Amino acid sequence: MSIDDLEEDVDNPPAGCSSCGGTLFGSYLYGLAYPDEELFAQLERGEVRVRGCLVEFDDPRWFCRVCDADHL
Repeated sequence: MSIDDLEEDVDNPPAGCSSCGGTLFGSYLYGLAYPDEELFAQLERGEVRVRGCLVEFDDPRWFCRVCDADHL
């Protein structure tokens, strides 16, 4: 997977969870985040999780909101 693949797929979560088959995903937010009301609302709803600033190519970009499995 190249950096171009990551950039193109940023808004497209997996079709289904490979662990449970669920279709409800949340995304990980990497790097410096400037919190605002919308970000706090997304965090409250479990749609987003904030991670660290160092991002590796194999770090997950999505998590299943049903079973908590990570997805690239």
